[in-house]
Amino acid sequence: MENSEAMTRYVLEGTLKAMGPLVCALDVVPDDRLAEEPVPEQMAVGKMIQHALSGVAFTARALRLGKCEESDVADLMRDDDASGTRPRIREIESTARKEVSGALAELNEELATRTVSFWWGWNLTGLETASLGYEELVHHRGQVQSFLRLMGYAPPDIHAPVEPTASRAAADETAAGQV
Repeated sequence: MENSEAMTRYVLEGTLKAMGPLVCALDVVPDDRLAEEPVPEQMAVGKMIQHALSGVAFTARALRLGKCEESDVADLMRDDDASGTRPRIREIESTARKEVSGALAELNEELATRTVSFWWGWNLTGLETASLGYEELVHHRGQVQSFLRLMGYAPPDIHAPVEPTASRAAADETAAGQV
């Protein structure tokens, strides 16, 4: 496809922007409610945020590597006592931003058009891989928005430009006892 590099760049840059309102959901939900499941038999809101960010991280990593094996994402998808907690979500957010920024830094027409193989059998172009990460993010961001409403919170405006702030990250570290 002609100009796949420019289209892939557009998708990756849009992914970074779309992460902001999802991460701002952490500003809305108190720690003691991150494990809440507002819809029976669905992920808790904290795990849903983490899941969406993990998808961004592993698709951007796959774009860079040209493949996605189960072992490539094990650190992102692990489910343990820390899953869905503010510190784990911030860790995954940081990884996602680094992976997307790395993909943007390495992006060229070859990267955008090559085949990326996934362990579950999919073979996508680089552009399709970037789009998969974006689509998953937007889909789960919508779920989180609905969860927040069900929990009685006003969700962040998805159209407002939002960037993570150092003060928010520092406040989260302090709350987690990491400072």
